[in-house]
Amino acid sequence: MAALGSWIAVTALALSPFGKVADLLQDKASWSATLDRDPVVLVYRLSQADAKECAPWIEALAHFPTGVQESVSWSKGIPDPIVVKGALTKVLKAWEPWSGDDLDYIRNCKNFPCDIKFAEAETKAMEATPRDDRRAKFEALVSERVQRYFRTAERKEYEFPGDPLDPWEGFEKMGASGRPKVPDPLNSMTLWARQLDFAPGEIKRVRQILDWRLAVSPSRDQAAVWVRDLYTNHYFDGWGELFQLSCDPAKSKVTVLQVLSVELDLLKKSDLVSRMMRGKMRKAIEENGQIYLAREFERIKTAALGAAIKN
Repeated sequence: MAALGSWIAVTALALSPFGKVADLLQDKASWSATLDRDPVVLVYRLSQADAKECAPWIEALAHFPTGVQESVSWSKGIPDPIVVKGALTKVLKAWEPWSGDDLDYIRNCKNFPCDIKFAEAETKAMEATPRDDRRAKFEALVSERVQRYFRTAERKEYEFPGDPLDPWEGFEKMGASGRPKVPDPLNSMTLWARQLDFAPGEIKRVRQILDWRLAVSPSRDQAAVWVRDLYTNHYFDGWGELFQLSCDPAKSKVTVLQVLSVELDLLKKSDLVSRMMRGKMRKAIEENGQIYLAREFERIKTAALGAAIKN
């Protein structure tokens, strides 16, 4: 858990182009907005809740999101590739079960770009692998991406030239506090995998490998979680999340800022069908992003209030 010296209260932040957090909330319990910066869609949510103590909120924030069953943590040093492979085998249990369609996307990956997100060289490696062995090859290639991230913190390109944008840089420019120290890619890192049904009935279920980090202020009245993807198998060239909370003991309130940053591959495509689908896809991201953030806030709020009652 990182404890960084420079912290800014959520209520003191100004969210460009929307204004100061204190003004956006005023007497409201929540506020939300979206911002399109092609190919990135940013989804914002601000919330306030009663909080006589901050500790239950920080404890709730430290729990993994719903649906995450396996995780592996490192505090320092680059693990041996064999250790990484074993850890990835463990966390990839969260990707099960696989539907027939999901497996077909993998088994049919041979022409670049294919229905799973890979660079051209990776797609060629899939093509050179017998069809029935491609799931194992798929996981091996994902493992290579994870090992590169451990060495360099790089998140490499898929079918479009240029590596994914770093959502953490965007959050930092926004003024958010508690960013994990760089360039050390393993400072208080937890690696986890998940299936995410982000827009049920509208898009494919996605599978992700994520870097999750928790930071708590020395005064223990603020905390932040920073998330970014190492790999996502459909739609998103980049995915990032920020959850930052500030407690005000004098008012018995907690203020929470959430931001979801999605780099959408469809917004990089220039063919006619993709251009026609941009509005629909962007709307799906915006609407389901708000649902996702609201659900995660309620999950943490429920856990925090439950812990406060027990104490």
